[in-house]
Amino acid sequence: MPTLNFNEGNSQKQVNITPLPFSLGRLPENQLVVPDPKVSRYHCQIVQKSGRYYLVDLGSANGTFVNRQRITEKLLENNDVISIGDMKLVYKEELSMDQVLPPEVLKPLQNIRNLHRGTLPRPDTSSQVLLILYQVARSIACGAAMKDVIDMALTLILQTMNAERGSVLILQGQNLVPFVTKSGEHMKKRQPQEIPVSMTIARRVITEKSAIITSDARYDPRFASGDSITNFGIRSALCVPLWEEDRITGAIYLDSSLSTHAFTEQDLDALTTISNIIAIGLKQEQLKEDIKLEAILRNNLERFLSHEVVEMIMKKSREQDIIPLEVNERTATIVFVDIINFTSLSERLSPKEVAELLNGFFTRMSAVIFHYEGSVNKFIGDALMAIFGAPIAHENDAELAVRAALDMLKESENFNRNIGEHKRFSIKIGINTGKVVAGNIGSTNRMEYTVLGDAVNIASRLQSSAKPNQILIGDDTYRLVYRLFSTRPLGMISLKGKTHTIQIHEVLGASSQQQPRKLSQFL
Repeated sequence: MPTLNFNEGNSQKQVNITPLPFSLGRLPENQLVVPDPKVSRYHCQIVQKSGRYYLVDLGSANGTFVNRQRITEKLLENNDVISIGDMKLVYKEELSMDQVLPPEVLKPLQNIRNLHRGTLPRPDTSSQVLLILYQVARSIACGAAMKDVIDMALTLILQTMNAERGSVLILQGQNLVPFVTKSGEHMKKRQPQEIPVSMTIARRVITEKSAIITSDARYDPRFASGDSITNFGIRSALCVPLWEEDRITGAIYLDSSLSTHAFTEQDLDALTTISNIIAIGLKQEQLKEDIKLEAILRNNLERFLSHEVVEMIMKKSREQDIIPLEVNERTATIVFVDIINFTSLSERLSPKEVAELLNGFFTRMSAVIFHYEGSVNKFIGDALMAIFGAPIAHENDAELAVRAALDMLKESENFNRNIGEHKRFSIKIGINTGKVVAGNIGSTNRMEYTVLGDAVNIASRLQSSAKPNQILIGDDTYRLVYRLFSTRPLGMISLKGKTHTIQIHEVLGASSQQQPRKLSQFL
């Protein structure tokens, strides 16, 4: 029975597509409820026609997508990625034996040049090969880790074929890296790193995009320059690419130091089919990791950025196949906003009142920051930190930051007028511009986009030095905005934690009411 696989929070979920038609939407009457405001009440459904499963859009407002293409009706294939709203689901089919042995798997191998044969007849191994294929396909379908699947497959391959050693190698950039390496049961036990692999043969498979059998590698002119052939005492070798669609992701390598003509064309066909199944499994595992990482990144970004900015960042990362918001150095303007004497204020209020006060205040401040295309980086008790210039850069980030600060003062006054007098407070703001290191920092399970550097520390110190309802800016920010705002120099001061003095300025107001340009660029 086919299934839909998706992430829910930090866990992975799987649901069977039954009963049919299987509907997805926002209302509880659907077989799969998707509580997303961008998803329609009855968004789409899966139906069965002539034994195949089709995805049909039900006139949804925001569309149904399969592999990033908008559809009205689409025949579903194994590993198709369905997108509705912000939710991604992977369609999975159980692999039948006719699917496990696709006829096109030998097409990439048309240029194999078999050397001298002379192999002695061996017992038919087709039943053992079918067992390997069944075990590999079953393990992948059950969601086993691919390293465990490959370890099991390599053990069975070494038991079935005349190989002493075997390795599955993964292509990482331009390098082939051993992923799982094993020796046969009759061989002396060795650690994986002690088992030799001929990179001469493996690299040729990758370069020529074809499988290779060598009946006696010592006299094979293709490998005359390969020292590993002689050093490792390799007689026979068989190596096939890990080939998924038109992309090579690695290779499966087998060899024997005991006999020539150890491998047959039947072995090559079998190993090619096994390698294709493994390549599909590796792609599936990578897709799961990509979906999990995207969900973590999206969840983190949506905490601090507007929905439009998040969508722009994620779209750009998909189009360019880059890690969203990877760590880099850039110039940014940092803003710190703090509530004055919040400790004494909170002592007069109940915990619920404190939470409501902060939520209301931060909501208004965040709206101002988003309006000027900044990002809310973090909330620190009764303070917040905002960034202008990362991850979205503008030609006038310093100007946008100062305009946002002025509007935050006005919005704070409006907020205070609408609450009880005993809850009212003042704020202070510090702004500084400079070089920072920006990007996602943390573990794969918990990442946060943040900025680090001396410019951040100075902004925080400026905020600490400010008086009630005062905006202080550093000299680097002043040089970028002094023509646009009325300012007052406050001279050189020493900031806590700094060994040298810095020039600071107070922002008194805007010298022009002209709205700033917002020329954004994703960096």
